[in-house]
Amino acid sequence: MTISKVSGACAFVLLLGLLSSCSNPQADYDKVHKLISATEQTYQQTPDYEIRMKCCDDVMTALQSFLASHKDGEWANVARNSLAAWQSKKLALQEELKSLMSEMTKQLTTKAIAMARRQHDMSDFEKVDLLNHIASKSNLNINVKEDYEIRMHGALFTSNIFKLVVHTSGHIAMNSKTIIVDDSASVEE
Repeated sequence: MTISKVSGACAFVLLLGLLSSCSNPQADYDKVHKLISATEQTYQQTPDYEIRMKCCDDVMTALQSFLASHKDGEWANVARNSLAAWQSKKLALQEELKSLMSEMTKQLTTKAIAMARRQHDMSDFEKVDLLNHIASKSNLNINVKEDYEIRMHGALFTSNIFKLVVHTSGHIAMNSKTIIVDDSASVEE
């Protein structure tokens, strides 16, 4: 059983327990806190963004369920603060992933332009368009493939226009947050 399935199973079991006893806010919050503790361990042990965001979602769902049953009081305030913290964690993960993907695209664009210039070294670069972006996950890597259309024109008193399609790829290592652009890139004219 994977970490995310264990986390989801824990959330479901604890939510059922929480929904069945709504009389004692402290006892109900203790159940939610057990889920938070178990989920926090999963969150800390994995660099996988998908699993970490699922952890945040599980905890936020449990806290929202608690708050639906206990709207006021000391434990409701504790739950609201915890909910805000987990929402911030998820937002930070989303921003970090967005930043890594943006940097990956920037590096792949630079690679595509370099490959086009290598193909037509006596031409000037005009513009680049992203044609295709595919991201997939394997183990602890986010694999990215991007195809670019690059327009170039002759630099030496010519009106030659070149349109190239450059296929680039790379990956982001989630455990180190390292971006690696593959050396190989293919160019089509």
